[in-house]
Amino acid sequence: MRQLAVARTQRSPCVGIELQFRIAAHPLEFGKGRLVHPAFGRSVRQGREQGAGGRIVKMQQIENDIGVENEAEGHIGPDYNRALPNCLAAMSRILLAPMEGLADEILRDVLTRFGGYDWCMCEFIRVSDTVLPNRAFRRVCPEISNGSRTAAGTPVRLQLMGCEPDVLAANAARVAALRPAGIDLNFGCPAPLVNRKRGGAALLDEPELLARIAAAVRAAVPTDLPFTAKMRLGIDDAGRAIECAQALASGGIDELIVHGRTRADFYRPPARYDWIARVREAVAVPVIANGEVWTQEDYARCRTETGCADVMLGRGAIADPLLIRRLRGEVAEEASDEWAAEIAPAVAAFWRAVRAKVTARQAPGRLKQWLGYLKRRWPEAAVLHHEIRPLSHADEVDGRLAAAGLDVAERQVR
Repeated sequence: MRQLAVARTQRSPCVGIELQFRIAAHPLEFGKGRLVHPAFGRSVRQGREQGAGGRIVKMQQIENDIGVENEAEGHIGPDYNRALPNCLAAMSRILLAPMEGLADEILRDVLTRFGGYDWCMCEFIRVSDTVLPNRAFRRVCPEISNGSRTAAGTPVRLQLMGCEPDVLAANAARVAALRPAGIDLNFGCPAPLVNRKRGGAALLDEPELLARIAAAVRAAVPTDLPFTAKMRLGIDDAGRAIECAQALASGGIDELIVHGRTRADFYRPPARYDWIARVREAVAVPVIANGEVWTQEDYARCRTETGCADVMLGRGAIADPLLIRRLRGEVAEEASDEWAAEIAPAVAAFWRAVRAKVTARQAPGRLKQWLGYLKRRWPEAAVLHHEIRPLSHADEVDGRLAAAGLDVAERQVR
């Protein structure tokens, strides 16, 4: 079904730039409007030569519109990032991060049903020395078979990880034929096993290699396919962060996502927002900030200290599925009925989908993992986590959840 996105223009604090205020017809948008910078519209490539001043993105009917412009395809001029601090109040995209071993297609589906994400990313697909078959990409990112969108309509980009430019390029070309919402390169995974095989953050001492990888992939995929990279600040320190970021930008990426930690930091706080700001100032492609955003206050501080308009949420979104709505101003910081009205049904839907995917012995671990995050905010989750923790079979978990009032009856998950 095609839905009409209504738009009107509004002046931005950024001099000479028009913003589009869009009110989406998609039910997950809860009737809220959103400010979208023309730089993130599908027509930006066509309009680059015309310059940024006063350019307005034309609105049109968009199939399965989720209330945001299409993914970024570039920047407007070399001073893009330096101008962003003046625009922070007017525009922001919020993205859902790839989280290996945590945010698979089931949790991506559950989280994006809360609405508000501009796009998300699947877990990484490891590329070694061969071109993978299509089934390997679909196994990690089954949304490819759904137009590269979650059931809620959120675009899903596919992430590749490896160290051989030619092999990564060949796999990216195969992925591109599947028409994903975008392709990302992983230079941020800190896992020791991955790094021992020269994957993820292990390459952050080799900026020349990063440039060759990015250039090879850029040459292998269509120019209109969004192409990003996600990196940490370095291996043991941030000394080469700017060099690595500039190498990736020189290779032709459209945007750069920077996680404000080094590999050695793993996930220990704090995220180094000052270093993300330095990277942002040093490259001409849009920079997206990532790391330690658990609350509205964290989000505001991240944007202020990094100067980045756009933010990628990770574990904070897992711990508080309603965080996306809080950041969009759609729900209050605290509501007495959140657990019963919103979170418990989401947990039940998650459990039913997990039960359908994995064995009865494997399923409890997945639920324990998520409840371990949810208990940070909701006492009900803490109680469930405590009760389920000693259980090892899904049938036992069914009983506990049912006793807590969750609907665990098997049904078709849409």
